[in-house]
Amino acid sequence: PSLHRMVRDYSGEVPTPDEESLLTNTITPNAAFPLKLHEILTQIEHAGLSDIIGWLPHGRSFKIHHQQEFASLILPKYFVMTKKSSFLRQLNLYGFNRLCGGPDQGSYYHEKFLRGMKFLCKRMNRQKVNGNRIRSAGNPDEEPVLSSYPSCPPPRPTVGV
Repeated sequence: PSLHRMVRDYSGEVPTPDEESLLTNTITPNAAFPLKLHEILTQIEHAGLSDIIGWLPHGRSFKIHHQQEFASLILPKYFVMTKKSSFLRQLNLYGFNRLCGGPDQGSYYHEKFLRGMKFLCKRMNRQKVNGNRIRSAGNPDEEPVLSSYPSCPPPRPTVGV
């Protein structure tokens, strides 16, 4: 029996009417952190900077590949913050988890943060801050194997032939 944690697969979700405006590649003004991060990952991909930070091939997590370039180039250009620790704090506040083992080691995931499905970011909630909550160390044997889930974005149905 596998000990790996299962995550809910949101890749089959469809946007609600109030989320449909997020189906475009436009930048959302005053977006909450997860939505802004999703849009920035898309921008970075189009700018050819995915070697610094980018989606993993399955589209269910992203990874900071080069820490120095991320801190010196990406943070000041795309985010209000300038410290990587502030960025990591935002990830934690929105419930992202860092994988500490397996093929996706070092990447960050949230079950509602999927490439090509930025409308799901609206469903992510910022957690309340209650003192200095210490997160327990990750256990690779209990982490989800994201590559075992369908890739994101899911293939769009083709109309006609």
